[in-house]
Order: sequence, then structure tokens, then C-alpha cells
Amino acid sequence: MPLESAVDFYQPGYIRGHVYDPEKPSQRWAVGLFHNGNLVGTYYADQTVDDLEDKIDVPFDCGFEFNLNKAVFNDKDLLTISVLNAEHTITEVCMKDFKDWRAAGEGLNAGLVRHASGLTLSGHLNDSVTKHPSYEILAYDGDDLVGRTRLYRWQHIGNPRNANGQRVGFEILVDTKLADGIPRKLRVETSTGMALEGSPVDFIAYPNSMRDVWLDAEGRRKTRTADMALDRILENSMPMTAYAELYPELLSKSLSNKEIERFGFDGSFWELSGSDWTLVFSAAVTPRKDIQTILPARPEGMVYFDLGVQKGRDVWPLLFPAFDQERQLEQGYAALCFAAPSYLVARAMSQRPRSPLEVFLEIQDQLGNEDIQHIPHPAGLLNEEELRLSRGLHETVLRDYLPKFAPNAQILSNTETLFPAVHVKRPLTSNQVSVIIPTKDQGEMLTECIESLRSSNPEFDLDIIVVDNRSEEEESAQFFNDLEDTGVTILEYDDGFNFSQINNLACEFAKYERVCFLNNDVLFPEKGVLAELSSRIEDPTVGAVGPLMVRASDIIQHAGVALGPSNGALHSFEDRMRGDPGYTELLKVAHECSAVTGAMMLTRKSLFERLGGFEETLFAVNFNDVDYCLRLREHGYRVVFTPHCYVQHFESVSRGKEHASPSGNRMRREVDNLRMRWRDVILNDPFTHPLLSTDTLPYRALCTRHRAPTPRNSTIKASAIVPNWI
Repeated sequence: MPLESAVDFYQPGYIRGHVYDPEKPSQRWAVGLFHNGNLVGTYYADQTVDDLEDKIDVPFDCGFEFNLNKAVFNDKDLLTISVLNAEHTITEVCMKDFKDWRAAGEGLNAGLVRHASGLTLSGHLNDSVTKHPSYEILAYDGDDLVGRTRLYRWQHIGNPRNANGQRVGFEILVDTKLADGIPRKLRVETSTGMALEGSPVDFIAYPNSMRDVWLDAEGRRKTRTADMALDRILENSMPMTAYAELYPELLSKSLSNKEIERFGFDGSFWELSGSDWTLVFSAAVTPRKDIQTILPARPEGMVYFDLGVQKGRDVWPLLFPAFDQERQLEQGYAALCFAAPSYLVARAMSQRPRSPLEVFLEIQDQLGNEDIQHIPHPAGLLNEEELRLSRGLHETVLRDYLPKFAPNAQILSNTETLFPAVHVKRPLTSNQVSVIIPTKDQGEMLTECIESLRSSNPEFDLDIIVVDNRSEEEESAQFFNDLEDTGVTILEYDDGFNFSQINNLACEFAKYERVCFLNNDVLFPEKGVLAELSSRIEDPTVGAVGPLMVRASDIIQHAGVALGPSNGALHSFEDRMRGDPGYTELLKVAHECSAVTGAMMLTRKSLFERLGGFEETLFAVNFNDVDYCLRLREHGYRVVFTPHCYVQHFESVSRGKEHASPSGNRMRREVDNLRMRWRDVILNDPFTHPLLSTDTLPYRALCTRHRAPTPRNSTIKASAIVPNWI
């Protein structure tokens, strides 16, 4: 029986089809695209085909696609799509019969591109061009292809409450050889040949060596002038796939089996000759032979490493943070490959451990978290399929050790991941929370927020405090009266907008130890948010916790705060949709971060007051939440983000964004204050990675040079004591 197939020509320049064998529906076929008999593209037909999902006898994952520049075809040219290594032609057409298809899209505004900074171009495609995110965006310097990318970045546009306000964007990291200070005009177009508005792009990038002028011997920025200059000359970036260029030894010959000993279900260890170190690693990891070159000479405590994942000719980096206890419990990331003093490993091995995680937890229990360091270099390559086979053991081992690290906690399974992933829930000792909500007018939105908060957390005793910051609308008074009738405390603040002072004063009226700072433009689509946040703060080492926050379009608005990008602070994963696993599946497990947003943050009243609350002068409006979280961390407390609950946040509906003067000047001043007080942490955030780019969104690209190559932990301290009159 012949193969069954079909193909459709979409507009503009997009071709999609399917092919399958009715007698062998599980078999997948390679498809070739031929131009006048010459093979110009191939595709493995395993893509989902929507219009086949209802046909029971037809596999729904037998699709293929091509996108091509129609301008390279002449009227007499022949385009053929065939199954490779099989005598089956899916279609064969002459371009003169497809003039309408070739003309489609002419005159359309394809999208926009601009030079963002450094080696980064950014932009978006318009919905009128395509709804298929398989399009590539190509950048040319003359006839030389200097960068390419696919559409991957989600953006919310329009009204914050618009559920359909989605736009797909892109970033192109151009070739590092262009960082030579020479002005250029780069041509940017889609893979179907459509030019983007803004092309050709005026482009200039400088070598990273220019940064050295502005840094001292320890890599710290010297002056405020340096901060301002570095806004314009940021760290150059390169694609994640360039990792092997930085570490070619990852692809060198692997160890012989004679050097490795096995244990448990998926464990291996290697006693490093001539040292007191023993390397412990998962069966999914192939260590590099020169591992000792990145180890400290003398073992003091335990260290763990980054890893690489090989995909075809590329090596993708698994870049880890400084030690993160919350993530280690839920994902066990640090136990994939680590080294410890040989005598401690031998002692753990005498207990007949089942996996590297068990060895790690045994040694961690003896040493303590302060003796665990991260070496920000790869120890070897990780095999994803091998990891998939052993991930279930994580939960089994963790249940036995949880009483030591999270007494009386429960574990919920998560099987929809590549890495191990569980949900650790600590039992609640209190259901009392004081909630502080600043507002100005927007009575209907405030009421909706409070009703949503109450209905989604019915088991909690809520002490709700609303601070009215000079409302002007006539109906606001009635809204406040109605809320008071339901038990809400209404306070008045008449001294302008100082977000920090508003919350500090309101905290004095809070009845309960647990205080939740909440914006008035937040809704609760699901139950249990306060239960999840309270579960995290049951750990006495946790000082603040925040939830996943999404826009109305389900595009993520907050998943923790990362320091470094743009020499400041950015929300992580603002380019992803809810449900996306995130880089190294960070959106599947609770983890520590440098800060969480004050739009919804749970902390302790006693701790908040002991640290002086939010800084009222240096950070009256912006970065007060970041500064507070960093002060928590400086005093030894952990800051945790959890993806196990989410809220909707419509982001600054009440007061708008900080663009125009004088609010724009205030934003600039508070950015400067953040840099002065916390410049060292901004330069090397322990909970991101010193190889991640600072001139693009977090977790999107690599720096062209390592910012902090030495072993590190999560300890931080302020860089300067900044007077509040600055």
C-alpha cells in the first residue's frame, strides 16, 4: 500500500504537510525539499498535525514543515517535496502556477527590529504575517549571514487585562567578530524573505575589553560614572549553543570503566588519584577526564558543578546557581555531579546508598549548607534519556531524609518533567495573615482583589489593611465604607506617593506575625495561594516568599527577580507562558532567588521591623522589595519563589509605568542607589550564573567571557553604606 500524504501552501512562504504509512502508522519518514532537483532542505515528519487528531486510524504526529524565501524562485522553477529513501512524491509544482502564493504578503508590515545593545538585536513579527512560530529571523552583514533565531519570546501588549494581548518576539545574537567598534548596517528579514521595519539596522558593538576601563582589580565597578557608561557598553552575548567553544574539553575522550566504580541504582564514583577528592555522579553523567583542573587543591566541604547536554553538534549548558536548599529538595540538581572529601564519601558508601542524592544528603547533614560551594564550570556531559530512567528514585530517597531537612513535610509527585521534581509542603502552624494593600481610587478593582483573595483562601484568618493614598474619585469613599463593613481596616496616607513609607506605616497596624504585601491589581484564579506561601515560610530560615504571577494573557509577569541584566534587576521568565518548564525546569520547582516582587510578598512582621522595613528615602517607589530581600539574605535568611501557586497581576494599573519626568528621574535615581548599595551582588548574582548574559533577558544567552570563575556560595553583603540623603 502506498504512503498517504498531503501538503498545503500557507501565506507567506510557509509549507506544511503530513505523510504516513497506513500499514505501519508508527513509522516516521524523512522528507526532502528539492529546487530543480537539488535538495535544499530536510525535515523529519514527526510534528503534530491538528486536522488529523480526530481521525482514529491516522497518527496525529506525522507532520512536516518548510519555510522558504519565495524570491529565489523563478516562474520556470520546479519545487518538489518527496519522502527520502522511498519512492513517494508528496507534491511537485511549477512556480508559474503558484504566482498568487509567491505574491502573498507583499506590502505587509512584517514586524519590527532594533539594535537592543551589545551584540543583541530584538524585535517581533506582526500577527498579519504568520501564526506559525517556525519562522526564522536572519541577520546579514552584506551577504554574510551573521545571526539567526526562531520566534520564541512571548510579550504582552495592550490593556493589562486583555487575555488575547499576546505577541511573539525574538532576539538575535550576532557573530562575536562584529564586536570591533566598526559601524555597520545589518539587513534583517524573515526566512521567507520579508524585510522587517527598522532594517537595515544601524549597528555598532565594542569588544568586552572596554569594560576593563570601568572595573577595579576585583571586577567591581569603580564609580557611578562607570554604571552610566556600562548602560551603553554592556556585556556582549553569544548563543547558548556556543558553550562548547568555551569548554572544548567537554567533547574529549571519556573515562575508562576501570576508573569508575558503581553503586546503588544509578550511582558512580571516581577516587581522584593524587588528591583527597572523590567525584560522585549520576549514571546519566559522563565526567570530563581533566576534572581535577577545576577542583580546589584541598577539599574543604563539598562542591558541585555545571553540566552540558549534547544535541547533535551543539552542547547546551546546564548552568546552576550557588547552593539552593529549596531547589535541592525538590529537584536534587546539585547531586547530579559533585565532589567531596574521600573520607566523607567512604563513610556515606558504608551505608549502602541507593543514589548520588543519598550520598549528597548524608554528607550535607554532616557539613551544613555553608560548606557547600558551586564551581561555575562544567564537569561533564549529561545524557537526558539516562536521567529520565532514574528520576523516580529522587522521591524515594527524599522521603527518608525529609525529617532532617523539612520535618513533617509532605511530598507531592510531579512526573511531567525531565529532571527529578517533587513538591515539598511543610505543615502549617498558623492560618493568620495580615494583608496590606495600598491603593488610590480604583475602588472596583480593589474590591474585586479583596473578594478574590478571600474566596480563594477560605481557611485563612485574614487581617486586611487598605491604605488610601489620596483618592480623588467621588465613588471611592463608598467603596471604602463598604469594605469597612466587611471587616477591612482603612487607613489614610496624604503625603504623596511613597510606597515604602505607606507599607511601613501600615505594618504597624498589622495584627498577625505573617504579613503579605499585595498590590490592588492582583486576582486569585486558583485556591491555596496563601497556603503554599505560608508552607514555605514555615521554615525559619526563609525570610520572604513570592508566587508565580501572570498577566491576563497567561504570559509570565514574575517568577523571581534576577540581578545583573541591564546592570540592575529584572523579573525572570517574562518571555515565557504559564506551563512552560523554564530554563533547567526552574518553573517546575520552588527555588531561591535574589528577590521576589513586592506586588505579592509574604514575610514576617518581626523580621520586617527588625530590618527597618522598606527603605523610604533611597527606594521610595522602586526596588524597595529588591533591597529588602537582599538585606534579608545579608542577614542569613533565604528568599524563595514558588511556582506551585499563581496569581494574575495586571502590573501598575493604578499608577501607570515610570516613563515621563519626574517619575522617570526618580526611577533613574533609585536605579543608581541600588547599584551603589548592592553593586557586587548585581555584578555576580549567586542565584543566576556568571556566564549568563547581562544584555538580554535572564537565561537567554551567554556572555563572551566568564564574570566570576571561582567557587562561590550564596553569602552576600552590601557594597556600600549609602546615606539616605544621597
